[in-house]
Amino acid sequence: MISMLDRQDAVQLSDEARADGACLQAACAELGIGTNTYRC
Repeated sequence: MISMLDRQDAVQLSDEARADGACLQAACAELGIGTNTYRC
């Protein structure tokens, strides 16, 4: 499990990547998190 602050940072980075055209799975893979972590 990751801390709430790290989770928030990961979600923000994922959102930025998705806005630039990345799919959720690829964005999460680059950050080393699962898509379930993103959704929590």
